[in-house]
Amino acid sequence: MKIGYVVATPDVTTPLMPAVRGAFRDNLMFLKDLGFDGVELATRDTAAFDKDELRRTLEETGLEPSLIGTAPISYQDEIEICHPEADVRAKAMERLFGHIDFAGELGCPVNIGRFRGNFLEDERRAESEGWMWDGLRAGADRAGERGVKMLFEPHHRFNTNFVRSTREGLEFLDEMNHEAVGFLIDSFHMNIEDASFSGAIREAGDRIDYFHIADNMRTYPGSGHIPFDEIIGALKEVGYAGYLSAQLAQKPDFETASTKTIEYLYLGLRR
Repeated sequence: MKIGYVVATPDVTTPLMPAVRGAFRDNLMFLKDLGFDGVELATRDTAAFDKDELRRTLEETGLEPSLIGTAPISYQDEIEICHPEADVRAKAMERLFGHIDFAGELGCPVNIGRFRGNFLEDERRAESEGWMWDGLRAGADRAGERGVKMLFEPHHRFNTNFVRSTREGLEFLDEMNHEAVGFLIDSFHMNIEDASFSGAIREAGDRIDYFHIADNMRTYPGSGHIPFDEIIGALKEVGYAGYLSAQLAQKPDFETASTKTIEYLYLGLRR
């Protein structure tokens, strides 16, 4: 398995996003020196920063772009795929296509988590389900055209009313039935929605494309009560060889959180 860290691209300013923000190049150099394999790019708008400069920075550091994240679109701009206003939904698809196109250029997947939004809880519920499915299928088609995967991520009940547990995520994959749609699971959400970490991982098996690591307070692994030995053991058991990507609140600070993360995960992977 590889170890990654979520880094916000220069267009992201919201403190709500669990990612390191600020001096992009300096952040990547620090992660490179610690020994991380790659970085997950939490991105708000691919038209709002110099993509060529970002690529040069990645090449300079040798860090692999592991995934393009969409959460800042929701956190910072409150733009989501399933939004009651049609013009906002149109903006969401424009942003999603931009993310997918950039992912195609970098050769990595894009994820759909918080950015999907929620079904409406009124008489327009069925209509809003249509908006969601239409948007996700259009995104999947675009990802297929660009030769990348769109990874769907279950989120806990306080974030979404649509696909919360690992099992619900697997059911979603079956319903989508699209070769460009993959699966991302996150220990933070699993802690709330899944009865067993290892049981959920075994049930998902080789359908897991990507794994987010965070302890129960969205802090670095080992700072809370999530049993990462159990998680890593189950991932090894099912043959997972992808990224363990740390999506964290930067507490007490970026330097400490990233250092503690790689120390803890290296020990866990060697056991």
